[in-house]
Amino acid sequence: MRRTVGTVALVVTLAAATAGTGHAAPALGPVGCVPEAALDPGTEAGADALLTLVDTLRAHGADDRTVDTELAARACLVRADADPDVPGTDLIALDAPDVYVITTVDGRERWVAISAWQWQTVPGPPMHGAQAVATWFDGAIEPVLQVLHHSGTTPAYPSVSREDAAEVNAHGTGFLMTPRQNATDTDVATGRTALVFETAEGTCGPLTVRSAFAHTWHDTSVDRLAVHAEGPVFGWTSTENRALALSLPTEVDISC
Repeated sequence: MRRTVGTVALVVTLAAATAGTGHAAPALGPVGCVPEAALDPGTEAGADALLTLVDTLRAHGADDRTVDTELAARACLVRADADPDVPGTDLIALDAPDVYVITTVDGRERWVAISAWQWQTVPGPPMHGAQAVATWFDGAIEPVLQVLHHSGTTPAYPSVSREDAAEVNAHGTGFLMTPRQNATDTDVATGRTALVFETAEGTCGPLTVRSAFAHTWHDTSVDRLAVHAEGPVFGWTSTENRALALSLPTEVDISC
């Protein structure tokens, strides 16, 4: 069957929801939010019901963001240790991923998602800590392989090719990059990733794919990352000197 790939022009609002220590600040309910009677944490029975709810959500594979959202909506609870929003940046041109059908293997179509970035102005030093790039899908895929290329804008830093992803799973992949830098260039000034994948068995309907670039400077670094259906989660070593660029999404039409 024919598959179509198109870019969806949506406003991306994932910066707060996908960054920080892995805990997203859930959307607050209306002023005067009243918890469900059975989930009122001011009573022993309500506190017990809260624990039961969390146990049930976790047993069904819910991540921190899903748990926080449920607790905010049903029990009026807001996480106290949520990180401040990570600032966005327009210094990095981050394209919506390009997705292509490659071939069919054992009756299943194989695809490649290519994500690219380009600094509009090369950032000045110092930039000691690791940067990160990620590509993620809102539905399940089966990764086959992943490759990262990055380079400078001058011959000082020729293109480097790597396959050592920091994370790869059924929702995408991510790489950490410790930059090299001189007065006018850095080896992460431009680059792209390629994620070759097959759709997960039984997956039908549209999938959305996006990309992100987590930027740090001075002594801040990204020391870990995880990729979820809701987006990547970056482990920042500081809440200062950091920014997050997010691409527009691309929709991949998976027909059954």
